Amino acid sequence: MEIDYSEFNNPRLAKIYDSFNPLTDDETFWVKKIESLHVTNISDLGCGTGLLTCKLASFGYNITGIDPASSMLEVAKNKLYADKVKWRKGSSEQLEKNSNDLVVMTSHVAQFFVKNYEWNKSLKDIYNSLKPGAYLLFDSKNPLLEPWKKWNKEDSCRILESSEGKVESWIELISIKGNKVQFKIHYLFVDTQEKMVANMELVYRSKNQLIKDLEQNGFELQKTYGNWDGSNLDENSPEMIFLAKKKY
Repeated sequence: MEIDYSEFNNPRLAKIYDSFNPLTDDETFWVKKIESLHVTNISDLGCGTGLLTCKLASFGYNITGIDPASSMLEVAKNKLYADKVKWRKGSSEQLEKNSNDLVVMTSHVAQFFVKNYEWNKSLKDIYNSLKPGAYLLFDSKNPLLEPWKKWNKEDSCRILESSEGKVESWIELISIKGNKVQFKIHYLFVDTQEKMVANMELVYRSKNQLIKDLEQNGFELQKTYGNWDGSNLDENSPEMIFLAKKKY
């Protein structure tokens, strides 16, 4: 299967992204956690449509939103407080050296760095962009719960109203190879019966692997969380949320 990530790259799918991926309890977690860190300069790596980016801008943070998908950035730039954000197209190479008090990666952006060299390069770029003692905060799904087991039409189907009318969407699991999972997201625009498919791939790194990767790239782990209520991370937690600090 050829991976196209058209969920992000197709302009029409980008327009309906927020309908299927709104901020919920995670918004409260991110906002409160970031507030507790007493930071000023933030980069949101993989900012997507800028839901959290613009929310943070509304609080007065000096924030940069970075994403490789032009279609997502176009949606982001039309949001309230978007004029307070510095928008950049690209990935971790767009991070300015020694400029950030905090880099955040939300909505499981870390799982899209499928190849290990890409992931380690991003961690190095993030490290170099941070001031001494600054922070990295990101999330990843817990692979022990094998969330892909429910990636079928019966369990994953949703029908929602969007800016493009009523849309039906579901996930189809294609393959599992090691810790990499390929899948399709199907979209049916109900009014026109137009069908679209996004070919996707995610990597599910373990807690121990992510901690090892952080340490090897110069970070010191500060805290892990298992869900948006701030609970401790254990084997039954749906989320793995990492707060790490630049050592020097």
